[in-house]
Amino acid sequence: MESYRLTYDRLGDDLDYFIMAPADKPAAPPVLCLHGLQSRKESLLDDAVALCRAGLRAVAPDMARHGRRKGSETRDAMLEVDYVGTMFAILGQSAVDIVALLDHLGAPAAGLYAISMGGIIGFAAMVGDSRVAAASMILASPDWVQLAADVGVDKDHPAYERIVELSPLTNAAAIAPRPLLMLNGDSDDRVPIVGARRLHEALLPLYREYPDRLCLKVYPDHGHVFTDDMQALSVDWLANRLSPSR
Repeated sequence: MESYRLTYDRLGDDLDYFIMAPADKPAAPPVLCLHGLQSRKESLLDDAVALCRAGLRAVAPDMARHGRRKGSETRDAMLEVDYVGTMFAILGQSAVDIVALLDHLGAPAAGLYAISMGGIIGFAAMVGDSRVAAASMILASPDWVQLAADVGVDKDHPAYERIVELSPLTNAAAIAPRPLLMLNGDSDDRVPIVGARRLHEALLPLYREYPDRLCLKVYPDHGHVFTDDMQALSVDWLANRLSPSR
């Protein structure tokens, strides 16, 4: 019978996370699991089990202002008052938190398994930290400019230039040539597929010598809904690249 060890911990005074690892392989390659907006790390327990079955170690933090973290109780009210400012704060702090977790784990390489907002954050982490060795971004977008435009941010907004500067799409070259899987529905009206398509197009020339490392899978007539197929493809993608001898 398969057995997994689940432990909860906190880094500093605010960053709550759990680790799930195979009982016989506690130092398995780590995969950071990043949840979506208005969710929490426990939403990824089933995904963590799937990663463990593939010989990987799941590390799932609460994103900033989510779960057990400071500001979670007022997050939704703040989003109503200042959606752009609050989201930008969540994205920025969560990206910093990923670096802190990687430092804490002490692993030279880790994977990313990221859903929706988690993937929006994950793209920034992949751009900013070379220890992210492989990633699966699910129902996510690297185009922060387009996401901001979708909520009314135009070129006259005081945050516009900063959003352009930090957008993972702007910094796409920093991702190559690490393995990247993107899974998107072509009818997703919450996180439109256009950002993933733009990144895929921008990266294709940089992956010419490594075509098996870049994949955009499009789900026809599919909205912002996570599926078992997305989980299975993501786990397989990460396991084959982080633990090829499994």
